[in-house]
Amino acid sequence: MQSSGWDAPGAATDLPAEYVTWLDGVCAAAGCVFVPLDLLLEPYDGPSPTWADEDEALVRALEAAGEPVDDEDGEDRTPVWADRYFQWV
Repeated sequence: MQSSGWDAPGAATDLPAEYVTWLDGVCAAAGCVFVPLDLLLEPYDGPSPTWADEDEALVRALEAAGEPVDDEDGEDRTPVWADRYFQWV
């Protein structure tokens, strides 16, 4: 799984069951659905473009222009569902 900030230390992980139940009720009352963080961190491979698509396009354009591309950090560019829904927020 990639580190995209969604899984940073202190993120909403291992929430107590009673809190999740309360939060689900609040979300339902507002017409929303609570989605646990572990599901949002699943890889996304759907049709909507994400930051990963933009990164790949930029890398290809730089390489085509003869520019060096520094990818030494080895960052995983695989988007997750959280990116799909919340990257523009």
